[in-house]
Amino acid sequence: MLFHHRFFVFFIVLLGLSVKAWAADPFTIAAITVDAEGETAIEAQTLALQDGQLRAANLLIERLTRAQDRAANPAPPLDVETAASMIRALDIANERRSSRRYLGDVTIAFHPARVQQYLQQNNLTMFSNPSSEYLLVPLWQGSEADADNLWYQTWQNPDYAHALTPITVGPYVPADTRISTENLVELGRERRVQNVLFATGRLTSQGGITLDLTNVDVTSGGQQSLGRFNANDMPNVARQAVSALEENWKSARLTRTAQAITRPLTVLYSSHQEWLNIRNIMNNASNIETARLDALARDGALMTLTYSGELSGLARELSFKGLTLEQDPTTGLILSSR
Repeated sequence: MLFHHRFFVFFIVLLGLSVKAWAADPFTIAAITVDAEGETAIEAQTLALQDGQLRAANLLIERLTRAQDRAANPAPPLDVETAASMIRALDIANERRSSRRYLGDVTIAFHPARVQQYLQQNNLTMFSNPSSEYLLVPLWQGSEADADNLWYQTWQNPDYAHALTPITVGPYVPADTRISTENLVELGRERRVQNVLFATGRLTSQGGITLDLTNVDVTSGGQQSLGRFNANDMPNVARQAVSALEENWKSARLTRTAQAITRPLTVLYSSHQEWLNIRNIMNNASNIETARLDALARDGALMTLTYSGELSGLARELSFKGLTLEQDPTTGLILSSR
Protein backbone atom coordinates (compact mmCIF):
# COMPACT_ATOMS: atom_id res chain seq x y z
CA MET A 1 0.00 0.00 0.00
CA LEU A 2 1.15 3.53 -0.76
CA PHE A 3 -0.06 5.03 2.50
CA HIS A 4 0.06 3.22 5.82
CA HIS A 5 -2.46 4.50 8.36
CA ARG A 6 -0.86 5.91 11.47
CA PHE A 7 2.52 5.39 9.90
CA PHE A 8 2.78 7.12 7.67
CA VAL A 9 -24.03 41.60 -17.03
CA PHE A 10 -26.73 40.51 -17.59
CA PHE A 11 -28.70 37.34 -18.03
CA ILE A 12 -27.67 37.09 -21.67
CA VAL A 13 -27.99 34.62 -24.48
CA LEU A 14 -24.72 33.06 -23.34
CA LEU A 15 -26.87 30.36 -21.76
CA GLY A 16 -27.30 29.16 -25.32
CA LEU A 17 -23.49 28.83 -25.57
CA SER A 18 -23.24 26.86 -22.39
CA VAL A 19 -20.31 24.43 -22.15
CA LYS A 20 -20.80 21.10 -20.41
CA ALA A 21 -17.26 19.70 -20.55
CA TRP A 22 -14.64 22.18 -19.34
CA ALA A 23 -11.06 21.41 -20.26
CA ALA A 24 -8.33 22.92 -18.06
CA ASP A 25 -8.20 26.53 -19.20
CA PRO A 26 -6.80 29.55 -17.32
CA PHE A 27 -9.51 31.71 -18.94
CA THR A 28 -12.23 29.73 -17.15
CA ILE A 29 -13.46 30.53 -13.64
CA ALA A 30 -15.37 27.58 -12.21
CA ALA A 31 -18.00 27.06 -9.52
CA ILE A 32 -18.86 30.62 -8.49
CA THR A 33 -21.77 30.33 -6.04
CA VAL A 34 -24.49 32.93 -6.68
CA ASP A 35 -27.47 33.78 -4.51
CA ALA A 36 -29.80 36.76 -5.02
CA GLU A 37 -33.35 37.90 -4.28
CA GLY A 38 -35.59 40.12 -6.39
CA GLU A 39 -39.16 41.26 -6.83
CA THR A 40 -39.64 38.44 -9.35
CA ALA A 41 -37.92 35.16 -10.20
CA ILE A 42 -36.44 36.69 -13.38
CA GLU A 43 -35.07 39.69 -11.48
CA ALA A 44 -33.49 37.40 -8.86
CA GLN A 45 -31.86 35.30 -11.60
CA THR A 46 -30.61 38.37 -13.47
CA LEU A 47 -29.10 39.90 -10.32
CA ALA A 48 -27.45 36.59 -9.36
CA LEU A 49 -25.87 36.10 -12.78
CA GLN A 50 -24.68 39.69 -12.99
CA ASP A 51 -22.99 39.25 -9.61
CA GLY A 52 -21.42 35.96 -10.72
CA GLN A 53 -20.12 37.44 -13.97
CA LEU A 54 -18.55 40.40 -12.19
CA ARG A 55 -16.92 38.28 -9.48
CA ALA A 56 -15.61 35.81 -12.06
CA ALA A 57 -14.10 38.60 -14.17
CA ASN A 58 -12.32 40.07 -11.13
CA LEU A 59 -10.98 36.63 -10.15
CA LEU A 60 -9.73 36.13 -13.70
CA ILE A 61 -7.86 39.44 -13.69
CA GLU A 62 -6.23 38.49 -10.38
CA ARG A 63 -5.23 35.12 -11.88
CA LEU A 64 -3.72 36.51 -15.08
CA THR A 65 -1.87 39.54 -13.65
CA ARG A 66 0.63 40.12 -10.86
CA ALA A 67 -0.51 41.77 -7.64
CA GLN A 68 2.38 44.26 -7.76
CA ASP A 69 1.44 45.27 -11.33
CA ARG A 70 -2.18 45.88 -10.30
CA ALA A 71 -0.95 48.00 -7.39
CA ALA A 72 1.31 50.05 -9.69
CA ASN A 73 -1.38 50.46 -12.40
CA PRO A 74 -4.75 50.36 -10.63
CA ALA A 75 -7.53 49.81 -13.16
CA PRO A 76 -10.97 51.37 -12.68
CA PRO A 77 -13.46 48.97 -11.04
CA LEU A 78 -15.04 46.56 -13.47
CA ASP A 79 -18.71 47.07 -14.27
CA VAL A 80 -21.24 44.44 -15.30
CA GLU A 81 -21.26 45.52 -18.96
CA THR A 82 -17.48 45.22 -19.32
CA ALA A 83 -17.41 41.83 -17.57
CA ALA A 84 -20.22 40.52 -19.80
CA SER A 85 -18.46 41.69 -22.96
CA MET A 86 -15.49 39.41 -22.22
CA ILE A 87 -17.54 36.24 -21.70
CA ARG A 88 -17.62 33.53 -24.35
CA ALA A 89 -19.65 30.82 -22.55
CA LEU A 90 -21.50 30.22 -19.31
CA ASP A 91 -22.73 27.10 -17.54
CA ILE A 92 -24.93 26.77 -14.45
CA ALA A 93 -25.13 23.83 -12.03
CA ASN A 94 -27.14 23.17 -8.87
CA GLU A 95 -29.87 25.67 -9.79
CA ARG A 96 -32.52 26.36 -7.17
CA ARG A 97 -35.17 29.00 -7.46
CA SER A 98 -38.35 30.30 -5.91
CA SER A 99 -40.68 33.13 -6.78
CA ARG A 100 -38.16 35.69 -5.43
CA ARG A 101 -34.81 33.91 -4.96
CA TYR A 102 -32.23 32.30 -7.25
CA LEU A 103 -29.20 30.15 -6.33
CA GLY A 104 -26.66 28.24 -8.40
CA ASP A 105 -23.03 27.51 -9.19
CA VAL A 106 -21.76 29.35 -12.27
CA THR A 107 -18.78 28.45 -14.47
CA ILE A 108 -17.71 31.13 -16.95
CA ALA A 109 -15.25 30.97 -19.85
CA PHE A 110 -13.80 34.25 -21.11
CA HIS A 111 -12.53 35.34 -24.55
CA PRO A 112 -8.69 35.43 -24.34
CA ALA A 113 -8.41 38.22 -26.94
CA ARG A 114 -10.98 40.44 -25.22
CA VAL A 115 -9.40 39.89 -21.83
CA GLN A 116 -5.97 40.73 -23.24
CA GLN A 117 -7.37 43.87 -24.87
CA TYR A 118 -8.85 45.00 -21.54
CA LEU A 119 -5.56 44.38 -19.71
CA GLN A 120 -3.51 46.18 -22.35
CA GLN A 121 -5.82 49.19 -22.10
CA ASN A 122 -5.03 49.28 -18.38
CA ASN A 123 -1.25 48.74 -18.80
CA LEU A 124 -1.30 45.28 -17.23
CA THR A 125 0.82 42.35 -18.44
CA MET A 126 -1.15 39.15 -18.99
CA PHE A 127 0.23 35.77 -17.91
CA SER A 128 -1.79 33.00 -19.51
CA ASN A 129 0.72 30.16 -20.03
CA PRO A 130 0.10 27.68 -17.17
CA SER A 131 2.76 25.71 -15.35
CA SER A 132 2.95 21.94 -15.56
CA GLU A 133 0.34 20.12 -13.51
CA TYR A 134 0.67 19.74 -9.74
CA LEU A 135 -0.65 16.69 -7.91
CA LEU A 136 -1.86 17.72 -4.44
CA VAL A 137 -2.16 15.39 -1.46
CA PRO A 138 -4.22 16.89 1.41
CA LEU A 139 -3.58 15.69 4.97
CA TRP A 140 -5.37 16.86 8.11
CA GLN A 141 -3.53 16.88 11.44
CA GLY A 142 -5.89 16.65 14.39
CA SER A 143 -8.70 14.63 15.91
CA GLU A 144 -11.68 16.83 14.96
CA ALA A 145 -14.54 14.62 13.75
CA ASP A 146 -14.73 14.42 9.95
CA ALA A 147 -12.29 17.34 9.55
CA ASP A 148 -10.11 15.25 7.22
CA ASN A 149 -13.10 14.63 4.95
CA LEU A 150 -13.88 18.36 4.86
CA TRP A 151 -10.22 19.14 4.16
CA TYR A 152 -10.17 16.69 1.26
CA GLN A 153 -13.44 18.08 -0.15
CA THR A 154 -12.09 21.64 0.07
CA TRP A 155 -9.43 20.82 -2.52
CA GLN A 156 -12.02 19.37 -4.91
CA ASN A 157 -12.88 22.93 -6.01
CA PRO A 158 -13.03 22.57 -9.83
CA ASP A 159 -11.56 26.04 -10.29
CA TYR A 160 -8.14 24.84 -9.10
CA ALA A 161 -7.81 22.72 -12.25
CA HIS A 162 -7.97 25.98 -14.26
CA ALA A 163 -5.37 27.82 -12.16
CA LEU A 164 -2.13 29.06 -13.71
CA THR A 165 -0.65 26.31 -11.56
CA PRO A 166 -3.24 23.60 -12.38
CA ILE A 167 -3.95 21.26 -9.49
CA THR A 168 -5.24 17.69 -9.51
CA VAL A 169 -6.14 16.19 -6.15
CA GLY A 170 -4.52 12.90 -5.18
CA PRO A 171 -5.91 10.09 -3.03
CA TYR A 172 -7.75 10.61 0.24
CA VAL A 173 -5.46 10.15 3.25
CA PRO A 174 -6.94 9.56 6.74
CA ALA A 175 -6.07 12.12 9.41
CA ASP A 176 -2.67 11.89 11.09
CA THR A 177 -1.31 9.37 8.56
CA ARG A 178 2.46 9.50 8.22
CA ILE A 179 3.61 10.02 4.65
CA SER A 180 7.23 9.82 3.55
CA THR A 181 8.88 11.69 0.71
CA GLU A 182 9.38 8.32 -0.96
CA ASN A 183 5.59 7.77 -0.88
CA LEU A 184 5.00 11.09 -2.62
CA VAL A 185 7.72 10.49 -5.24
CA GLU A 186 6.23 7.06 -6.01
CA LEU A 187 2.77 8.59 -6.34
CA GLY A 188 4.09 11.34 -8.61
CA ARG A 189 5.72 8.80 -10.91
CA GLU A 190 2.51 6.78 -11.07
CA ARG A 191 0.55 9.91 -12.03
CA ARG A 192 3.27 11.16 -14.45
CA VAL A 193 3.70 14.57 -12.80
CA GLN A 194 6.86 16.47 -11.96
CA ASN A 195 5.66 18.00 -8.69
CA VAL A 196 3.59 16.72 -5.78
CA LEU A 197 2.19 19.25 -3.32
CA PHE A 198 1.74 18.12 0.28
CA ALA A 199 -0.96 20.26 1.97
CA THR A 200 -1.04 19.80 5.74
CA GLY A 201 -3.94 21.51 7.49
CA ARG A 202 -4.72 21.92 11.17
CA LEU A 203 -7.05 23.85 13.46
CA THR A 204 -5.51 26.79 15.37
CA SER A 205 -6.22 27.57 19.02
CA GLN A 206 -8.29 30.56 17.84
CA GLY A 207 -10.50 28.34 15.68
CA GLY A 208 -8.89 29.29 12.36
CA ILE A 209 -7.04 27.10 9.87
CA THR A 210 -3.29 26.83 9.25
CA LEU A 211 -1.94 25.28 6.05
CA ASP A 212 1.67 24.22 5.48
CA LEU A 213 2.40 23.67 1.79
CA THR A 214 5.41 21.63 0.65
CA ASN A 215 6.48 20.75 -2.88
CA VAL A 216 8.21 17.45 -3.64
CA ASP A 217 10.22 17.30 -6.88
CA VAL A 218 9.52 13.85 -8.31
CA THR A 219 12.75 13.80 -10.33
CA SER A 220 15.17 14.62 -7.51
CA GLY A 221 13.10 13.75 -4.44
CA GLY A 222 13.93 17.18 -3.01
CA GLN A 223 11.47 19.10 -0.84
CA GLN A 224 10.73 22.83 -0.78
CA SER A 225 8.51 24.65 1.69
CA LEU A 226 6.12 26.96 -0.16
CA GLY A 227 4.93 28.74 2.94
CA ARG A 228 2.42 28.73 5.79
CA PHE A 229 -1.03 30.19 5.23
CA ASN A 230 -3.70 31.19 7.73
CA ALA A 231 -7.39 31.94 7.29
CA ASN A 232 -10.69 31.66 9.12
CA ASP A 233 -11.89 28.62 7.20
CA MET A 234 -10.73 25.84 4.88
CA PRO A 235 -11.86 27.29 1.52
CA ASN A 236 -10.14 30.63 2.16
CA VAL A 237 -6.84 29.13 3.27
CA ALA A 238 -6.81 26.83 0.22
CA ARG A 239 -7.51 29.70 -2.19
CA GLN A 240 -4.80 31.77 -0.47
CA ALA A 241 -2.26 29.02 -1.10
CA VAL A 242 -3.27 28.58 -4.75
CA SER A 243 -3.02 32.35 -5.31
CA ALA A 244 0.48 32.35 -3.80
CA LEU A 245 1.49 29.49 -6.12
CA GLU A 246 0.20 31.48 -9.09
CA GLU A 247 2.04 34.64 -8.02
CA ASN A 248 5.31 32.71 -7.72
CA TRP A 249 4.77 31.19 -11.16
CA LYS A 250 4.05 34.58 -12.77
CA SER A 251 7.19 36.12 -11.31
CA ALA A 252 9.33 33.16 -12.39
CA ARG A 253 7.74 33.25 -15.81
CA LEU A 254 8.60 36.92 -16.24
CA THR A 255 12.25 36.27 -15.44
CA ARG A 256 12.54 33.21 -17.65
CA THR A 257 10.76 34.81 -20.61
CA ALA A 258 13.30 37.63 -20.57
CA GLN A 259 16.02 34.99 -20.92
CA ALA A 260 14.28 32.85 -23.56
CA ILE A 261 16.44 30.94 -26.03
CA THR A 262 15.61 30.21 -29.69
CA ARG A 263 16.97 27.11 -31.43
CA PRO A 264 16.14 24.91 -34.44
CA LEU A 265 14.34 21.66 -33.60
CA THR A 266 13.79 18.44 -35.54
CA VAL A 267 10.65 16.46 -34.66
CA LEU A 268 10.49 12.77 -35.61
CA TYR A 269 7.29 10.68 -35.83
CA SER A 270 5.85 7.72 -37.73
CA SER A 271 2.25 8.83 -38.32
CA HIS A 272 0.10 11.90 -38.61
CA GLN A 273 -1.62 11.04 -35.31
CA GLU A 274 1.75 10.86 -33.55
CA TRP A 275 2.64 14.29 -34.96
CA LEU A 276 -0.64 15.72 -33.68
CA ASN A 277 0.03 14.24 -30.24
CA ILE A 278 3.54 15.75 -30.14
CA ARG A 279 2.20 19.15 -31.19
CA ASN A 280 -0.47 18.99 -28.49
CA ILE A 281 2.13 18.22 -25.81
CA MET A 282 4.38 21.05 -27.04
CA ASN A 283 1.46 23.50 -27.04
CA ASN A 284 0.84 22.70 -23.38
CA ALA A 285 4.44 22.63 -22.19
CA SER A 286 5.00 25.34 -19.60
CA ASN A 287 8.60 26.06 -20.66
CA ILE A 288 7.90 26.47 -24.38
CA GLU A 289 7.26 30.05 -25.46
CA THR A 290 6.69 29.43 -29.17
CA ALA A 291 7.20 26.52 -31.57
CA ARG A 292 7.08 27.72 -35.17
CA LEU A 293 6.62 25.14 -37.91
CA ASP A 294 9.12 25.66 -40.76
CA ALA A 295 8.74 22.47 -42.80
CA LEU A 296 6.56 19.35 -42.58
CA ALA A 297 7.09 15.89 -44.08
CA ARG A 298 5.50 12.46 -43.68
CA ASP A 299 7.93 11.37 -40.95
CA GLY A 300 9.38 14.59 -39.56
CA ALA A 301 9.14 18.33 -39.11
CA LEU A 302 11.56 21.22 -38.82
CA MET A 303 10.63 23.84 -36.23
CA THR A 304 12.04 26.92 -34.55
CA LEU A 305 11.74 26.45 -30.80
CA THR A 306 11.79 29.26 -28.26
CA TYR A 307 11.96 28.03 -24.66
CA SER A 308 12.60 29.52 -21.24
CA GLY A 309 14.64 28.13 -18.39
CA GLU A 310 17.23 25.36 -18.62
CA LEU A 311 17.06 22.91 -21.51
CA SER A 312 17.31 20.07 -18.96
CA GLY A 313 14.14 21.36 -17.29
CA LEU A 314 12.28 21.36 -20.59
CA ALA A 315 13.55 17.84 -21.30
CA ARG A 316 12.26 16.63 -17.91
CA GLU A 317 8.84 18.18 -18.47
CA LEU A 318 8.51 16.61 -21.93
CA SER A 319 9.78 13.28 -20.59
CA PHE A 320 6.95 13.16 -18.05
CA LYS A 321 4.55 13.61 -20.97
CA GLY A 322 6.05 10.79 -23.01
CA LEU A 323 8.51 12.64 -25.26
CA THR A 324 12.30 12.48 -25.52
CA LEU A 325 14.32 15.64 -26.19
CA GLU A 326 17.93 14.91 -27.15
CA GLN A 327 20.93 16.83 -28.39
CA ASP A 328 22.48 15.23 -31.47
CA PRO A 329 26.03 16.42 -32.34
CA THR A 330 25.15 16.63 -36.05
CA THR A 331 21.43 17.35 -36.25
CA GLY A 332 20.98 19.43 -33.11
CA LEU A 333 17.87 19.21 -30.95
CA ILE A 334 15.64 16.20 -31.75
CA LEU A 335 12.20 15.58 -30.28
CA SER A 336 10.39 12.25 -30.57
CA SER A 337 7.94 10.00 -28.79
CA ARG A 338 9.52 7.76 -26.21
